[in-house]
Amino acid sequence: MRNRILRIAVTAATVMAGCDLLAAPYRFAISADRADCRYALGAEATFTVKCFDLAKGGKKAGGEVEIQLDDFGSDVRVKRRVDPTKENPIVVRGKLDRPGFLRVVARNPAVGPTLFSEGRGNEVYAVGYAPEKIVQSVPRPADFVSYWRGEQARLEREVPLDPKIEKVESRSQGAFNFYLISFATFHGKRVYGALTEPKAPGKYPFLFTVPGAGPSWPIGSMPQEAGMIRAVINIHPEPVPANRKAAMKSYPGGEYPIDGILASREDAFYHDIWLGIDRAVTYLVKRDNVDRTQVLYSGGSQGGGSGFALMALNSSFTRGFVGIAAITDLNGCEIGRISGWPRILERTKMADAARKNAPYFDGANFASMITIPIRMSAGLADTCCPPHAVYSGFNALASKDKAILVSPGVGHWTPPAKMKQIDAWLRAGTRK
Repeated sequence: MRNRILRIAVTAATVMAGCDLLAAPYRFAISADRADCRYALGAEATFTVKCFDLAKGGKKAGGEVEIQLDDFGSDVRVKRRVDPTKENPIVVRGKLDRPGFLRVVARNPAVGPTLFSEGRGNEVYAVGYAPEKIVQSVPRPADFVSYWRGEQARLEREVPLDPKIEKVESRSQGAFNFYLISFATFHGKRVYGALTEPKAPGKYPFLFTVPGAGPSWPIGSMPQEAGMIRAVINIHPEPVPANRKAAMKSYPGGEYPIDGILASREDAFYHDIWLGIDRAVTYLVKRDNVDRTQVLYSGGSQGGGSGFALMALNSSFTRGFVGIAAITDLNGCEIGRISGWPRILERTKMADAARKNAPYFDGANFASMITIPIRMSAGLADTCCPPHAVYSGFNALASKDKAILVSPGVGHWTPPAKMKQIDAWLRAGTRK
């Protein structure tokens, strides 16, 4: 889930062994009759699905394809098999009379689904209906703010910060100093990361990042940037790995985001980590070379959801970017739509404890505490962090200066052109 393109193409190479006598799968291009993919409530949207025969390896595409029209949830409007040799392009029509997104999915049933049913507009396409009116699936708990403020205070009372800042000489030979950093949090854990800063004296903007889901960022992935202090803190409570191989070896696996959620809020995975990172930010921005008027956040996916939490809890930040946000609308399936990653309720089979505890980690509830300038991004074909979940966070922001960059036909990534635009905005205040 890092902010990278995960494209698993449905090509002949994906067909399982023994199926090479079958025709190759089709590839798809889907579009809507409005380029901006925005519709008024009740207006009809027309989707056009074009099926392409790539004739890879001399094989011709063949067989039926499956077309489904739904609301990114349980409301399935159309589901049918089509023979593209008889109907191509395929036209699908539908509408919504409530805020949300209407989605077309085109599949090759003989091949089976890809890991994510998305990618460059060729498998999933969605349009929005009054997305600015989408709200999170369940209200913010009445004690949400007091709970987290209380946990911050309890951490300070019960657990000494014990900061560790270790300069790595082998990485500090050029214009930057490189440090490995760690800080104590609840349950005997520590949060770990790295900091890079220019050697030249002066005051510098501070840009903070939490990575997307998956293994920890290794030392070699830690960024450095001219005229900027950069810090990354990993989500896993383990020392920063030396390389990708070491990161994969220690990776706990994809179930970690739901660890502890059935026990209590305090046992939930993100509880200790977010609080530990929060106090790390407070400590780091006190360094003598930090320009405290320019404390920035940038993160995507899990890093986006974590950004909601950190910018709500920590008053040091002055502006931030939340990309393709995960950990939002966590109770979405209670009202019939796909919950935001990591699908806590779905993966715990709607356990009562999960339903009760999940809202305390929902990015939309943190967003309502954020007042600084914010930019966000959303892919309308994103099935990992669906657009309604992302919008639930965006619409909840208390910020007066906020905007969301939307990419029709794009899955779980932010296109480079939009990232360039966002990066320019994020760093605009740093150029003096």
